[in-house]
Amino acid sequence: MKIHLKQTIWSVSLLLAIAAVGVLPLMPLGPAAPAFADGPNLLRNPSFEGRDDWRSTTSTSSVAKEWNPWWRSKAANETAPFAGYLYEPQYTRTFGDPFPISHEGVGTQKLHTFSATHDGGIWQRISGLTPGTTYTFSIWAWGLTRNSDGNTSDGPNMEKRVGIDPTGQDPFSSSVMPPANVVWSGSDYSNDGWVKLSVSATATGDSVVVYTRSTPKFPVRWNATWWDDASLTSSAPPAPVATATPSAVPTVALPPAAAEPQDERYFFQTGYRIGDDRIWDYFNKRGGLRTFGYPTSRKFRLLGRDVQFFQRRVVQVDAAGNVGQLNLLDQDVMPYNTMNGATFPKFDAGLVAALPPVGSPGYDTAVADYIKAKAPDSWNNMDVNFLKTFNDSVKMEDAFPEGNGSDGVLFGFDVEMWGVPTSAPAVDPSNFNFVYLRFQRGIMHYSKDNGATQGLLMGDYFKAIITGRNLPPDLDAQAAGSRFYKQYLRGAPSSLARPGELPDTDMSDAFEAGPTR
Repeated sequence: MKIHLKQTIWSVSLLLAIAAVGVLPLMPLGPAAPAFADGPNLLRNPSFEGRDDWRSTTSTSSVAKEWNPWWRSKAANETAPFAGYLYEPQYTRTFGDPFPISHEGVGTQKLHTFSATHDGGIWQRISGLTPGTTYTFSIWAWGLTRNSDGNTSDGPNMEKRVGIDPTGQDPFSSSVMPPANVVWSGSDYSNDGWVKLSVSATATGDSVVVYTRSTPKFPVRWNATWWDDASLTSSAPPAPVATATPSAVPTVALPPAAAEPQDERYFFQTGYRIGDDRIWDYFNKRGGLRTFGYPTSRKFRLLGRDVQFFQRRVVQVDAAGNVGQLNLLDQDVMPYNTMNGATFPKFDAGLVAALPPVGSPGYDTAVADYIKAKAPDSWNNMDVNFLKTFNDSVKMEDAFPEGNGSDGVLFGFDVEMWGVPTSAPAVDPSNFNFVYLRFQRGIMHYSKDNGATQGLLMGDYFKAIITGRNLPPDLDAQAAGSRFYKQYLRGAPSSLARPGELPDTDMSDAFEAGPTR
């Protein structure tokens, strides 16, 4: 059953209000194509992804597989400023948490102490390298240091660094400090946003060890860092091996993507800018970063519409200038139900068939009742808060900064963000503490571990299908037959691998990011 956006409007007046701000019927999208990379990432599990890619290290800590914890032992703290302060940090895996939104994918590695300080981080040893080659380790970090509950820091209390041990000495205990020969980056004290830390060193043997390190100055209530999206690359590729060729083959160097202004609309966290005034206005009046996440593409042409990708959503503009969203989970876009190890409920045609015909008497009230019935706040003795999350999506101050809004129109905007439920709630068969609810434009995720309910980063998954970057194996297998699968091919006409499958589409430089920090 095809569900059109106008089916989800609460009343006739609401229909008119939604039409005025540009709600669109949603159009299907498809797969992605391989993108060109600067060089291979030598790290294992660099993005801390996958529910099964974690292991417990103590009764209260879990660390991403392929990574190991280290911390300064309190027993060795004999001098100020560490005396009486340092404790073993708690290591925690996050998966799609609402704060902070992960830099890439859905997983991050978190470590924190409560009302205490720490000096610690994570490490990984990489072998099979070339002696005398310079390697660069980079990773994104987010710091929070605060003496009360909240999501903003009190001041520059958290020192963050990254390091490379060029000798590759294998640490043998979590409580052993990194060796003295580690080459450390400069210190970063920024908080409340993703920052990229990098360091380079020349390998003296065939192995190196990379380290992250966070050291808060004062034992405030919250001392936390999150780490995501790491890489280890050689600074220069090895010299090519000479081979005889019958004739010279010309090569064409791809020009860099056009630079974009680095103003208030530019997001250094991802390197993309919201340049279109219509998309910028829509982004701000539908909740901004809270509901969309960061932009993850430039504006480009897709199936006859201008679109821009965000971590959670895809915004589109039609020929008349109306702004809306793509139904990301429609059957002709992303009908898949396993992504990155998580199992989501499938589209339930029988469920949505219960909706009355469009335009029938009482249709608008029936749609509202359907959403209330199919998106419960309590399910199987768990406070899943699906309806509350739905109703809190767009706030009055977002949509109506002048204060002239109404609850009825606001409900319509919530429908605009999610569409209607297309499944019943379902637990993840591999983790009974996770409950999901599928909508037309997103999947809500309830975690019994922390009581949080939020939307997953479905825009990122769709981008992964199109580009082939960070594409989980299970999603790769399901999407292999999609017309969007690995379509992005920079250097090809319109940057499309198979242009015949995507008419009226031009992805030129669509996923080429600008500077990040």
